[in-house]
Amino acid sequence: MTKKTSEYIVAYIDMLGTKSRMKNSEKNQLFLNTLYKRFNNIKKQVKDPSSKIDLKFFSDNLVIAKKLVSSQKPQERVSNIRNVLSLASYFQYDSAVCDNGFLVRGAVTIGDFFVEKGSIVYGHALDRVYKLERDIAIYPRIIIDPKELPEFKNNETIRSYISNDFDGIYFLNYLKNMKNQKTPSDNEFEKIKKMGYYDKKDLHDETGVYADKVYQKCSWHTNYVNREQGNSNTNNKPSS
Repeated sequence: MTKKTSEYIVAYIDMLGTKSRMKNSEKNQLFLNTLYKRFNNIKKQVKDPSSKIDLKFFSDNLVIAKKLVSSQKPQERVSNIRNVLSLASYFQYDSAVCDNGFLVRGAVTIGDFFVEKGSIVYGHALDRVYKLERDIAIYPRIIIDPKELPEFKNNETIRSYISNDFDGIYFLNYLKNMKNQKTPSDNEFEKIKKMGYYDKKDLHDETGVYADKVYQKCSWHTNYVNREQGNSNTNNKPSS
């Protein structure tokens, strides 16, 4: 049977700080088990087998993909896009709040893609999200492909999942999105905030100085969590 690509929404997520952990035998085994639990957790979030959401874990990367059929009703397309955004938000939150946790970075796009269980992932959409994660995302955030942004911005339901960052890039606001399931406690906010500092001793550059790029990522992360924690506390204040 001839294989063909189809239109998918694809999220590509890269786990940060893995190289330093892999260099240490003890940390490497611990991190492997942490990743294994995160993958099992996200699989459990796909409660409906008929949803046909594909999850592919390879090394320290995760791909979440859902086929978008041209004959779908508009509300079905929105639901499929929302489901992928929800799963990506959950994975980012679960990765940060767990023991031995980690930060992630990634991208989301809509485009040509092919996936077959147990064998292959392929397509322009995969190439696109990989390049967006590598070259544009910069910080520990999952960004939305600027080329596909109108579809994300023009629907109120989908728009509620994303936020516009200081540099004009839209990203998945996972802490805000998690409030739809459970509002993170102050302890969880503080634990997530500390992820910006979890591996400092392993992230010095060859001169022994804390690398500027690492500091840049950690600062963005801390500012983001502080902002969302402040928004959460404001929204939870009883009205006078």
